[in-house]
Amino acid sequence: MVIRAKQGRLSEGKDYATGYRTHYYDMDVTDPLPHEPTGVRFSAREVRPNQWTMSGFRGPHADKDESGSYYRDVGSAETIAAPAGKVNAELKRRTKTEYQKLMEERGT
Repeated sequence: MVIRAKQGRLSEGKDYATGYRTHYYDMDVTDPLPHEPTGVRFSAREVRPNQWTMSGFRGPHADKDESGSYYRDVGSAETIAAPAGKVNAELKRRTKTEYQKLMEERGT
């Protein structure tokens, strides 16, 4: 089943002490069920010029997990070497893929 993912939001922050950036791509879940997250987010944190650590999560959830977090990781942190434009495209791709997985699990 192919599910069309809606548009997400790309945003960027900057650590003014180091000058490094963090890029985010967020997608909200429409009408989440009580056990479902309200969104999906992937982020990439610049650790040196054109070197990024990327990670993602689903959340927040209504309930905490066994570790006390409202968020659930969707993969371990991964380091990639790319310019910001390619990182943004990868954030978008990964977020939409995870959103589609969530919608398939949901059956919508």
